[in-house]
Amino acid sequence: MQCARPVGIVDACICIDLCNSSLLDTLLLLPYQLIVPDVVAQQELKPTDLDRLLAIGACIGTASAQEVAMVDCLRQVHPRPSTYDLFVLAMAITRHAVLLSNDKHLRDAARREGLIPLGILGLLDMFETSVPGPRLAVALECILKGGARLPATECESRIRRWQQPP
Repeated sequence: MQCARPVGIVDACICIDLCNSSLLDTLLLLPYQLIVPDVVAQQELKPTDLDRLLAIGACIGTASAQEVAMVDCLRQVHPRPSTYDLFVLAMAITRHAVLLSNDKHLRDAARREGLIPLGILGLLDMFETSVPGPRLAVALECILKGGARLPATECESRIRRWQQPP
């Protein structure tokens, strides 16, 4: 699949956080074409969340035969990430894409594979020049209320910064 923008392969937790964030309408401001692996879309996302992501321009990506085979190899080297997360990793590796995840084990595996993972906090930081700070603060609070496990200190720091008047 050819995209005009760099590709970002997203895992389930990023998809869920984005749906909880109240920022779906701003995703087109991201420099990435978001791709949700089909196994993640089918097995880990609520249909309503998937529909919302597709409506704002995310795509569903099907793993190639090479990527499917790579999952078994990656499992030998990285036993902690789930099978679904290994699909995200394999697709990010072969497509030279950004890996978008909050999952510690997947992010660690991505770093060991030479990728630079980006989490929801990094994505929110990218919106700072185009989305008002108070809206970012509310979005992060919604993500946290939705059950995201993120570093408390980093979240509190961002919320305080975003709530301050410009």
